[in-house]
Amino acid sequence: VNIRWIKPFPESDLLPLLKQAGLVVTFEENVITGGFGARVASMICDYGLSSKLYRAAVPDCFMRFGDKSDLCQESHIDAESVYSAIRPYLASLALESP
Repeated sequence: VNIRWIKPFPESDLLPLLKQAGLVVTFEENVITGGFGARVASMICDYGLSSKLYRAAVPDCFMRFGDKSDLCQESHIDAESVYSAIRPYLASLALESP
């Protein structure tokens, strides 16, 4: 799902998806606190859902100036880092063999 904004938050659109998902991965080029992933985490908690959640986002700290791909890698939001992080979740859900 490509969320282009979080206000107004598309809760009614996301809730059916969250209810059926074994694993939810949020990805944002924004700080981890108070962003989209945090809102999805709140929904999972508020509705008592059993979905596992992995949030890929920039740490809430000062980021140095630099090349976008280098900064994404340092923040662990590049494709390789995210895949490495969610691989154990996928294996635990039997979605991928280890």
